[in-house]
Amino acid sequence: MTVFLSKLIATTLFSGYIPLAPGTWGSILALPLVFFLNKKSWYTYFIVLVLLFSIGFWCADRLTKHWQKKDDARINIDEFIGVLITFFLLPRINFLILVIGFILFRFFDIVKPLHIRAAENIKNNFGIMLDDIIAGIYSNLLLQFFVRVI
Repeated sequence: MTVFLSKLIATTLFSGYIPLAPGTWGSILALPLVFFLNKKSWYTYFIVLVLLFSIGFWCADRLTKHWQKKDDARINIDEFIGVLITFFLLPRINFLILVIGFILFRFFDIVKPLHIRAAENIKNNFGIMLDDIIAGIYSNLLLQFFVRVI
């Protein structure tokens, strides 16, 4: 895989190069895929999530070595994956749920409460994605409650 293709994937269609809030742009770009995947079976969603995580992790790792900088702000595939996790296994998705889930995820990703910040400190490049995975899980749990109970 070329460096160009790694940049395309790890920067989520080059949105990581947007100077203002590249993580937010990577998160926004995940929303159309979330809406599409929610109409599919849970295992289709899961397979796409695992494939994108695997490819994204590999590309992010490659760019980290290429740029010689850990967790470069241009790499925002981790936010993209975190948003996919946020909406996984929800019984339904509409505009309001997308907005609430997006806000929840960005809150957990930016503020990093409940040990999320500690995940960033993992020595290898898995830490780049782990904090967003945890933020996605926390967001998903709150959204599940909101959608099913409220």
